[in-house]
Amino acid sequence: ASGGMEGVHLHRDKKEHCEITLYAPDGRQDYKGGFGDEIRGHGNSTWLFDKKGYNLYMAAPVDLLSMGAADRWVLLANAYDETNLRNKTVLDFARSIEGYDGFSPECEYIDLYLNGEYSGLYLICKSISSLGTELWEREEEGFCMELTQSTKLDALDAAIKLPVPEYLEIKYPESCLPSQRQRLEAVVAAFEAATADGGTGLADCIDYDSWARKLLVEEVFANYDAACFSQYFSGSMDEGRMYAGPCWDYDLSMGIFYVDWSSPRCLVT
Repeated sequence: ASGGMEGVHLHRDKKEHCEITLYAPDGRQDYKGGFGDEIRGHGNSTWLFDKKGYNLYMAAPVDLLSMGAADRWVLLANAYDETNLRNKTVLDFARSIEGYDGFSPECEYIDLYLNGEYSGLYLICKSISSLGTELWEREEEGFCMELTQSTKLDALDAAIKLPVPEYLEIKYPESCLPSQRQRLEAVVAAFEAATADGGTGLADCIDYDSWARKLLVEEVFANYDAACFSQYFSGSMDEGRMYAGPCWDYDLSMGIFYVDWSSPRCLVT
């Protein structure tokens, strides 16, 4: 609405009203909103790149490119991956594995123009929070936590410290009450106790099918972040069992890492 992206690019968390028009591959207009929609930055380390990712906050849930209605969408820049193939390849593969709804978000390529200026090839998909609206709100006391590290946490982020350097950031409920945090700490403590006891009791703590599917995805595609970042676990506090997923963030997979990241050394044939 201001006529340029300077304000959004200056502060990642700054939202600005925008008018979004989306065209399908056949040229028809798939969506056109008013200035009730908003855009802001997306990403942590990737936000430092010239090609930046974005979050879209829609005024109302909208179905984009037949991927289902949601009020939060993400434009992934794939800044670490010059091939632009890794995220879509892995997410599509993960979605093809039989599993519970929402194991992996649908995603589509788009050409992004910001105020008439071409900004590159992006991948559009629902945000994790929108997937949560579909999944965890169906559960009594639903939850979602993300495995992350302290460097990616803000002072106000609700997170549970693990025995290892990582944390579990509570992503849902977005406004976590102290009583809910205590229940989630109990879920995590039960899991830690079961693993420390050689796996005895794990069947009461995790959903084996989803964890097996997630491990398959991480191992087959050699995801560097598998042990430290962007690993989501969800479920119901009442049930007390953790499901692995949704799948997310595979730009550092298939043999790619920060050094020499432009070389597409794929470990999968």
